[in-house]
Amino acid sequence: MRAMRRMLLVGALVTGAGCNQVLGLEPVSSRDGQADDATAPHDGGDDAPAPLGRWGTPVPITNLATLIDEEDPAMNPAGNELYFTSLDTENATGLDVLVSRRTGSGGAWGPPERVATLSSPSNDGSVRLGADGLTLYLASDRNGTTGGFDVWRSFRFSTGDPWSAPTRFDAPGLNTTSSDRSASPCLGGTRFVFQSDRAGTPDLYELADSAPAPIPGASDPVITEGAPFVTEDCLTLYFASSQTGGLDLYVMTRPTLDGAWSNPQAITDLNSGGLEADPWVSPDQRTIVFSYDPTGAGAYDLYMATR
Repeated sequence: MRAMRRMLLVGALVTGAGCNQVLGLEPVSSRDGQADDATAPHDGGDDAPAPLGRWGTPVPITNLATLIDEEDPAMNPAGNELYFTSLDTENATGLDVLVSRRTGSGGAWGPPERVATLSSPSNDGSVRLGADGLTLYLASDRNGTTGGFDVWRSFRFSTGDPWSAPTRFDAPGLNTTSSDRSASPCLGGTRFVFQSDRAGTPDLYELADSAPAPIPGASDPVITEGAPFVTEDCLTLYFASSQTGGLDLYVMTRPTLDGAWSNPQAITDLNSGGLEADPWVSPDQRTIVFSYDPTGAGAYDLYMATR
């Protein structure tokens, strides 16, 4: 079961168990036990955006913890819904999609709830949202899946409406007889970065038009690369990689859609001796939520950092 949970995220087989620590998304304490109250730097101009700068110390997201893992975070654009993956407590098998809600973008998160229309007795997770928050992509091995996992898609008319029953997302070149998951959309869902083990190991691919292509620097045949998150302009890519042996967070950029991706850069502000995976990043790239396991044993909680 532990190996199945990690496989959904990045295909790495890690084991272990653990208890989550706390209870809402207020930054209560950092990984070194200190509160993080740093503010983002500003360049002094009234109209110019502040430089992104360094990430602050990650802090646990409270009010979402259970005695089982929380992984695969994805927040809606309004900042009042946070989706994630956890064990199926209703059917006592597999993985489910959960959501927590709050009032506004700074309130306390409510108790997590199982999203019934997105969850099944099979494994469902790795949620990614469209820029409008009305289209949702998830990975599932439910009935109708052709590989280990396929990408499925769901819609809703407004944030107050329920999600539709997911259907297999038959974009050309996306789903195969291998495991395909974590489809992160950009440019209004006309392009995707996703994870696939079609070449033998978990690698990252970009789907533009009808020909998925492995991403140079994120498709090494002897390294696990997975859990991608790409910004809406398709120019910045966050993901998890096993370059250093465990799982750490990395980022790549490119100047234009046709430009070459930079070499992967480790996000040293966030990486530690534990395991970091499953990044979600806000549209302004000033907030990141990710899965963190301090022990390296496979027991994940959700953490947040800002800059």
